[in-house]
Amino acid sequence: MPRPEVEAVESELEANGYAAVPSWRNDGRWELWTREVVTIAPGRVQFTSGPSETFPTRDEALAAGLAWRNAQQL
Repeated sequence: MPRPEVEAVESELEANGYAAVPSWRNDGRWELWTREVVTIAPGRVQFTSGPSETFPTRDEALAAGLAWRNAQQL
């Protein structure tokens, strides 16, 4: 079942490949969600995953997302 918090950051996932979402535990932590797009003829497949880890702040989650994206581009 989709989480409204994840659906709310769909545009960020589309644009950046990652987004920070408030933890489902309502504990003040943030989850990092990522999206990978793989081209498979004749179309594209999107893999959205998360949360693998939580972070104390939104900024820390976004910094981890940027590091993840940069590592994917190597």
